[in-house]
Amino acid sequence: MNYKSTPSNYYFFIPLLLSMNIFFTPALAMMPVIDVGEIVKTTEVINQLNGQYQSLQNQYHQLKAQYQSITGNYGWGNFENSLNELQQDREWSATDWQSALQGIAGGNAARYHQLLQQYQQANYSMNQETYAKGTDANLAQAYENQVATNQTSATQASYEFENINSHLTSLYKLGQEIEDSQKNSDLKSSMDLNSRIELEVGYIEVEELHMQTVLNEQTASIQASQIATENEAAEYNQAGDN
Repeated sequence: MNYKSTPSNYYFFIPLLLSMNIFFTPALAMMPVIDVGEIVKTTEVINQLNGQYQSLQNQYHQLKAQYQSITGNYGWGNFENSLNELQQDREWSATDWQSALQGIAGGNAARYHQLLQQYQQANYSMNQETYAKGTDANLAQAYENQVATNQTSATQASYEFENINSHLTSLYKLGQEIEDSQKNSDLKSSMDLNSRIELEVGYIEVEELHMQTVLNEQTASIQASQIATENEAAEYNQAGDN
């Protein structure tokens, strides 16, 4: 069919085109208008927010690490320092001098009594009644006190002498821990380790004070015996003058 030879067909397409325009015009009006500039600005804002968020996250992790570095618990207070070890190794003597003179021990009673028996076997001494037969009651009492003081001092000194190596071992182990970077990775751990070393030194100083006190007691006992002897001599001389 030749449309050019039939001019009347043009009138057929005109209404069709008009109807198509009516249908497509609202659809085109509903399509969003894309603003490339706004998209770029929005992208920049999102990137800035992401950067700020990441910065806040980094600050949070840093603050958390700093907090943990000053609040952590690393167990240095109990290192080589349990309650049982303190009772057995450091509280080995009686709590007062009179109890010590009676042979009462502290935490490690078995070892303390063993050392006391070793001293008694190696150092013969008379009992008070036997000694009094050759002198009198006053000198016998002074002699008994001196014997008790000497064996107590010797026993405690022997026990303390045995503990010297254990103290050296504890200090050596603490010194080795200083080089442990995994266990001492922050300030708090290093400070706790330093405190534990100072605590160990403090224990040693207390035991030194203990032994110094024992020596003082021994010196006092010797002087008391000398005084008793001088009293006896003075009373004998007075009796002779009469």
